[in-house]
Amino acid sequence: MKFLFLFPLTFFMVGCAAPVSQVPTGTKEEIAAEFLTQQIQAQEQIIEREKRIRHVGMTMLEANADLCGENVAYHNGLVLWTRNNLPKDQRDELGDYFGLDKRYQVMLVDKGFAADRAGIRPGDIILSINGVTIPETRAAKTFEKIQKESFDQQDIDISVERNGNVLDKRISRDLMCNYGIAYWSHDTRINAFADGDNVIFTAGMMNYLRDNNTGLETIMAHEIAHNLMQHIPKAARNRGIGAFGGALLDVAALAAGVNTNGQFSQYGAGMGGLYMSPDFEHEADYVGLYIMARSGYDISNAANLWRELSLESGGPNDYRVTHPTNPERFVSLDKTIKEIKSKKARGVPLEPNFEVLDTAETHYDDKAETGWWN
Repeated sequence: MKFLFLFPLTFFMVGCAAPVSQVPTGTKEEIAAEFLTQQIQAQEQIIEREKRIRHVGMTMLEANADLCGENVAYHNGLVLWTRNNLPKDQRDELGDYFGLDKRYQVMLVDKGFAADRAGIRPGDIILSINGVTIPETRAAKTFEKIQKESFDQQDIDISVERNGNVLDKRISRDLMCNYGIAYWSHDTRINAFADGDNVIFTAGMMNYLRDNNTGLETIMAHEIAHNLMQHIPKAARNRGIGAFGGALLDVAALAAGVNTNGQFSQYGAGMGGLYMSPDFEHEADYVGLYIMARSGYDISNAANLWRELSLESGGPNDYRVTHPTNPERFVSLDKTIKEIKSKKARGVPLEPNFEVLDTAETHYDDKAETGWWN
């Protein structure tokens, strides 16, 4: 019965305006070919952006390994992928274009780091590691097993296939802070964040930082500092304390005959999470600038990031809930720049004012989007 109402609507739609130009249209084959071209371009951009992000991140992780206490690991300096890492609807076409099958292939090599020094190149197919053959099936489990067994080994032996030839290489790996570096290509928000184990940059952030290397370096150092200073578990602890306090109020209210449905607990968790949040951000700015300087990057214009972000937003933010205001951050960074330059001039070691952390817990890096073997 409801479909009867569509007939009058269709009648009126006939009278709607329509284009009058003779617009050229493509065939299904032409459109499919262009779709593939754009998919290839998108994948190539992912590789280039991940290469750019990783180079900055790994430079900082290696230069600041001494600040990470025991939370360090040997990194190979490469990313692997297979056909299965590609979008499912274009797996065959893209796989053929990039020469991918079910075997693990080198997607990118971090310039100047371990794999690059060993002569590993993009396109190399991994045949074996430390004498263990990498099968086409269940390869991920084999890699995970090898990674755990070789965690404390600086040197690993690797056999690769290149242009039909088998090459044996020895990789002398670099000791770094044990954090992963990842790129989220489908997230268009202007954002970068740390999760305690990784630093993640979104596509939106990389669009914003397209020609801004200093901005990339400043943000990378800031996010590494969040992990280094253990801000994520500290914030979680604060949320737990707030939730516990709120739960006590919920129990008291229930004893008085009022069922709050846990609202005080939820409110307490939210308040606890906000507690010290702006100060954590200030600390990450401060420690991050040291990380940046210790890595050999020029910090002179790092504070300008916050002026640029204010311009992007139409003016400075004047609220201070989760983050300091942009003017606060600029002034603080500007003073930190002077502090670091003064230490350099006096020959004082570039060490921020905190104790080296004892982070004995180890983590295995398996978070990269297109590959997981760092």
